[in-house]
Amino acid sequence: MISGRKSVQALEQGGFYLKRQTGSHLILRRDEPFAQVVVPDHKVLDRGQRAEDRGQRAEG
Repeated sequence: MISGRKSVQALEQGGFYLKRQTGSHLILRRDEPFAQVVVPDHKVLDRGQRAEDRGQRAEG
């Protein structure tokens, strides 16, 4: 299992930075190439919330 915070750490290694937080959702951004990701700040992410389960991946 992976937490929202662990997801943020992985995305930060890929060049993302925390832009803002709205409630329990963290909004991360990468400028080049531009991308924005919303990560729920949950202790454990549900299966459908993980990018790899949706056929997506963070590019760095």
